[in-house]
Amino acid sequence: MKKLSEPNSDWEYIGGSHKPMSELRLGDFTGDGVTDVLAVNGGTWAISESARKKWQPLNRNLNDPVKDLFIANMDSDDNIDDILRLEIQSKPAQGNAKDVEVIWRRSRNGVDRWREFKRYSFNYPSWQPLGIGFVYPGFGFVGHFGVASGATLTVDEKRIGHFFSLGSAQVPPQLWWSRFPY
Repeated sequence: MKKLSEPNSDWEYIGGSHKPMSELRLGDFTGDGVTDVLAVNGGTWAISESARKKWQPLNRNLNDPVKDLFIANMDSDDNIDDILRLEIQSKPAQGNAKDVEVIWRRSRNGVDRWREFKRYSFNYPSWQPLGIGFVYPGFGFVGHFGVASGATLTVDEKRIGHFFSLGSAQVPPQLWWSRFPY
């Protein structure tokens, strides 16, 4: 590690892991402002606090592989990162169209069970209007998109981004959409 506040300092070895990077995620799960490491260890989520300490359980109820999880603080009332996952459910609709549910699930502070955070319903017609080019929802983003707390970003079938944070339910939806397609 190297402190950003001391760019001329030497690199300091703080520890290592035999797990590949795809099995590790970084976030602050203790609220102390120092990055911790998240992994599945012993069959459940565990953290190495400050990336220096031995693995300790974070959530004994969840053991999802961390490679597909998102880490961000979604609350403005604490400094602890949450863990999110994106689920995409699809079923046939009329004709060859598809009805798609995009569901963000959240484990608050990484210690709660999964709870639904936000759900979107999209319909993907079997045809593509000229010039639009549908994007099937295979990805999402989490971060700070100009709001006080974390937010999710989901792209709809017309490539328009939909943002959501805990306070955005009181804001007119069109203010939480992107103006231009992705």
